Amino acid sequence: MAVKSESNGKTVAKDKIYVGALVSREVQDKLIELGKPRELSLSDVVREAVREYIAKQETN
Repeated sequence: MAVKSESNGKTVAKDKIYVGALVSREVQDKLIELGKPRELSLSDVVREAVREYIAKQETN
């Protein structure tokens, strides 16, 4: 079931949280470029990177 987030008013899944980070314009542009070949949004790229980081940490 989706619910409205109190922090930003957007509809999100009940079991999800919003995570924000400040990055330079250069990092933002690079992440957008990395996502283009697979038609991924900036958020998609960040979510994938977080999942990969967690997987890597769990194997160490």
